[in-house]
Amino acid sequence: FEAYVQAEDPDVICLQETKLDSTTLPLSKKSTPFKRVGILEDMGYKAYYNCSSSKKGYAGTAVFVKISGPLGLPIAVHKRVPGPSMEEANAEGRTLALEFAKLWIVNAYVPN
Repeated sequence: FEAYVQAEDPDVICLQETKLDSTTLPLSKKSTPFKRVGILEDMGYKAYYNCSSSKKGYAGTAVFVKISGPLGLPIAVHKRVPGPSMEEANAEGRTLALEFAKLWIVNAYVPN
């Protein structure tokens, strides 16, 4: 995983079904079994997580933004989709939207 990230040098990495909960954050190289994800922070990425609040270790999304990248850091992070029909998805951490000066990045975990 690290070799791929180093070779491709992405500005943004979006992950779905992270199965993290707030007690496992922040991640690091020592976080087991999440050390491969946690190493991204050590590689110069700022991490943003949306964890399930309804079930521990369920669903979840994460976005990693290169701190020195061309986008800079987001001006806002949104973890909820508005509307009463979205309450279940919001509780499961299925969406994470990052608002930048010139664009938005929306990461959504939408299973079949």
